[in-house]
Amino acid sequence: MLDLGIIEKHVLSFKENYPDTKEPKQPIEPQKPKKPDFGSSDLEVKRYERAMKDYPKRHKGWEKRVVKWSKETHPSWQAQEDRLKNLRQLQIKENGTLYGGSGFRAIRITELENELETKYYLGGDGKKFPDFERIFNRVEAAQCITTITAVADFKKFVETVAKATKVAKVEIEGTAMTFKGVYNQTIEEVFESATWTLDQPIEEPIKFGINPKFLADMLKLFKQLKIKEFEMYVTSPILPIVFIAGEITYIITPIRIN
Repeated sequence: MLDLGIIEKHVLSFKENYPDTKEPKQPIEPQKPKKPDFGSSDLEVKRYERAMKDYPKRHKGWEKRVVKWSKETHPSWQAQEDRLKNLRQLQIKENGTLYGGSGFRAIRITELENELETKYYLGGDGKKFPDFERIFNRVEAAQCITTITAVADFKKFVETVAKATKVAKVEIEGTAMTFKGVYNQTIEEVFESATWTLDQPIEEPIKFGINPKFLADMLKLFKQLKIKEFEMYVTSPILPIVFIAGEITYIITPIRIN
């Protein structure tokens, strides 16, 4: 039986930006400045006197920052965080289809038992939920280009790529799936490319950009769900890449690159 807890934890881990809002960083409450310590030497005494003279001004500034943080900064962050939590949730519809994700990656699982016979939500209140049906309907015509059978090994391969570059240009030709670094984040060594060998050659070469971390996250989920193999569907460099394993369909939006 499918463990929905694993799916929910996976979707709630999404931290990417959404189309109309930025992922907020939790603000740090300003720290109260320390009162200067009295010193023994003449130099330390002068420093102490200057510090004591400046201390009331610094303390007043700190008080203003605290007021702004409590009345403006933190409530604004909390409101955005609550909204993102509503987006990062699971929806199970009347027909037993589960949807979850963001505008950049999403998962659909069909043929679940829905004993409530109504749609309900896990991890949120159901407000401002993405139209996943429309998103998945756009990729129904995608063509399968290959099947990945060594999921555990492919996961390790992609995780290595994800550590080396934030964006990868993927070129698939014949039996070679080559990941090339676009925005490198390594310092000691520049990532140029890495190639995975497919079991069967594809009919037509194709290129697209992808966030390798998204792909690594998906493969981690597949491992947790004990998926042994999956099919990969690609239609064009601008349409979502589709991964299908039985009743599970996972899509990742490609990244446009030159």
